[in-house]
Amino acid sequence: MKWLQPYRALDIDTKWLIMAELAIQMVNTAFLTILNLFMLKQGYLETDIAGFVAYRFLVVIPLAFPLGLFIKGRPLRKLLYIAAIGVCVFGVGIVYGVAHQLDTLLSISLTCWGASFTFMQVLAIPFILRHSPEDRRSEAISLSYATYSIGTILSGSIIYLLGKAASGVFTEEVLLYVVLAIGTSGIVFVHQINRTEKVPDFEGQRRLNLANYDWNLIVYGLLPTSILAIGSGLAIQFMNLFFYRLFGVDSNQYALLNGVSFVLVAVSTLGVPFIKRRYGYGIAMIGVQMVAIMALILMATTAFFTAYAWALPAAMVFFLIRQPLMNMAAPLTTEVVMIYVGKRNYEMVSALTASIWSGSWFMSSLIFKYLRLIELSYGWIFLFTAALYSVGVFCYYTLVKRVSA
Repeated sequence: MKWLQPYRALDIDTKWLIMAELAIQMVNTAFLTILNLFMLKQGYLETDIAGFVAYRFLVVIPLAFPLGLFIKGRPLRKLLYIAAIGVCVFGVGIVYGVAHQLDTLLSISLTCWGASFTFMQVLAIPFILRHSPEDRRSEAISLSYATYSIGTILSGSIIYLLGKAASGVFTEEVLLYVVLAIGTSGIVFVHQINRTEKVPDFEGQRRLNLANYDWNLIVYGLLPTSILAIGSGLAIQFMNLFFYRLFGVDSNQYALLNGVSFVLVAVSTLGVPFIKRRYGYGIAMIGVQMVAIMALILMATTAFFTAYAWALPAAMVFFLIRQPLMNMAAPLTTEVVMIYVGKRNYEMVSALTASIWSGSWFMSSLIFKYLRLIELSYGWIFLFTAALYSVGVFCYYTLVKRVSA
């Protein structure tokens, strides 16, 4: 396909990084797909699950900011090693902790896993911006974001096929260990990155000097991300519980549904640069997000009609519409923010973005825990999410107007 040709021109080091991201994302998406259900079947309550999930994001809030300061003007390869190894090692600790109900091990492993995964998130975009020419930047960022979608497809396929073939053998615990084993390939891919990677000259002094950054641009640029992240944390983390509690959709069935949705996400994400060049940010970014919000609202309303046979098929259809449209805008939101803040703020914005997402998802976990304690319906929770999304998209609209002016 013509619109896929520019991806071939990406430099080899960016391609190795993206392969490493894919391996790590397979682990991440496997956890998102079935870890909650695994914990539920091991006797954890929904409120317990939300509390434990929060540990994954707790450490990122204080970690990301100093990491953003540290990586400026430094090579990133060794830190990528730490990320890849940590995701696999602490991932094993999470699964073992759940299986044996070792709550202390589970809390520590979730915290350290969150730190390791954050390393990869913080390092990826600065690495790509260092190595990709400006005329290929959209493709490189889109491909990086597509690793989440492709990772979901691959991990979802493994979970569904193995679970379908021998559900008695391939329990959620075994399936998570299988994906973790595959995730270790990320360490190999990081090893392939050139040891003499491109490192920009560091301007200024190494001591902490907040005056080196344009904070007015950074704060305004990250405002819509902050709002969207809270809403996202209320929906994405607990979508599997929505389908399981309301419609009885089990692990392998949800993995299949999620896998199908992310086939659409992967295709749409890779097509983003083409759509942007043809129609601009207004359609490629703002328009698709608005349609995705409508799909989420319609999906949420099915929670009030679970007694009807059409409710589950309708929820699945709206889920399949929402997923690709909301996710395909992500590379463009990153690109717009980076253009707006300028080169000297790249590393700091990348670090703060990771901190915002983790901090917001930590907050969302606690909000979800409270809302479920008072027995608020999933439908109302997701409608609240849609309201937050709407505010965030409006803020992105104002940002696009500033960048395009």
